[in-house]
Amino acid sequence: MRPWAWVLGGVMALYVLGQSNRALWLPDETRDAGIAWEMSRTGDLVIPRLNGQPFLEKPPLSYAVAALSLRLWPGRPETAVRVPSALFCLGTLLCTLWIGRRLCDAGTGLLAACILGTSKTFLELGHTCLVDAGLVFWSTLAVAAGLEGDRRDQRRWWLLSALGVGGAVLSKGPVGILLPGVALGGFLLWERRGHFLKGLPWVWMLLVVALVAGAWLGPLHQAGSLQAYVDEHHRRLGSGVVHAGPVYAYLLSVFEEFAPWSALLPFFAAWLWMRGGACVQPLRLPLAWFLGCLLVLSVPASKRGLYLLPAFPALAVMLAAMLSDAGTAGWGAPWRRALGGILALLAGAPLAVALYGGRAGFGVAEAAAALGGLLAVSGAVREARRDQFGPAALTAASGLVLAWVWMLVVWAPRQDAFRAPGPLIQAA
Repeated sequence: MRPWAWVLGGVMALYVLGQSNRALWLPDETRDAGIAWEMSRTGDLVIPRLNGQPFLEKPPLSYAVAALSLRLWPGRPETAVRVPSALFCLGTLLCTLWIGRRLCDAGTGLLAACILGTSKTFLELGHTCLVDAGLVFWSTLAVAAGLEGDRRDQRRWWLLSALGVGGAVLSKGPVGILLPGVALGGFLLWERRGHFLKGLPWVWMLLVVALVAGAWLGPLHQAGSLQAYVDEHHRRLGSGVVHAGPVYAYLLSVFEEFAPWSALLPFFAAWLWMRGGACVQPLRLPLAWFLGCLLVLSVPASKRGLYLLPAFPALAVMLAAMLSDAGTAGWGAPWRRALGGILALLAGAPLAVALYGGRAGFGVAEAAAALGGLLAVSGAVREARRDQFGPAALTAASGLVLAWVWMLVVWAPRQDAFRAPGPLIQAA
């Protein structure tokens, strides 16, 4: 898979493009950027504020990192507040690569990172100032380090996992404990190794989490705002929330948020059914991770598609494992042709954006996208005919990279007229 590393390089380059060519968009990005700006201006890293009033829906870590970025690049505030999200997403891609390689092989890890990096909502997250990017990175790091600790039986990896849990808590609150906890705990219980939990360095792990979380909760208590933070989280568990949804909401929204790769989910279900225990065994961790996240996130009344993001690295690893094995899965010709057809359609995404963009004038960007799309489709079809579905998926990812480049460079700036309120930060 080493020759395909250039595809991952292209995927990671997406998180550099498009960071400075558009304004901040309503509603979430302007709010989180405004909180980071006030934190940068006042130097108060304990209590996030919006328009001078305490905003205690979320802890301050992601805001503080964005505030530091604003201090480093004060002349480009829109870009500065997005840099942390891009870095967190790049870190998540590396952790996903690490997990896929540890569970399966290097090719599966590479493909998993490419799938995650070209999925719709994750790519949007990498170009938006949102605290969710920190939660996704820290929780994925906690799972990756926990897996390494399980494989190597070394205390330092579990302490790194605890550090990830602490970072996740400081990014978005108690859910930062639950998400990696259900992933690693569910995995160990599924493997009937619950006794292994007794041998973990719990005292040191809890101490790490307590020190990281206490670095904020202690000053918050001294400021007299801890109860207000607890009340806010209690309110979000109830029904009187803005983003209320039914308990099954995420079973439907996963198809939209993980697009376009969610088109492969029926194939993954069929692959699990046909291969049985042979494929489930190495995927117990991502299965426990994904299903555990669905369970935890479905309990609160508040539901949004982007809340599913911490489960997407697990989903990417599972799809990558399926694609790497699909050529030898014993599928009939109709299944193989259907899978190859889906991958060819994904590879042809640049053709779709070229046709869409061509309505306003077919320029150099559209011509380049169309040519790249034709080449990607040809490559994906060739690999699929040889039952090499892993390389076919990487070719499809390369086509998606071209499509996303057009969206980031050409399409996104055109949306400012509809989604931007105007310059957020004026010179003081």
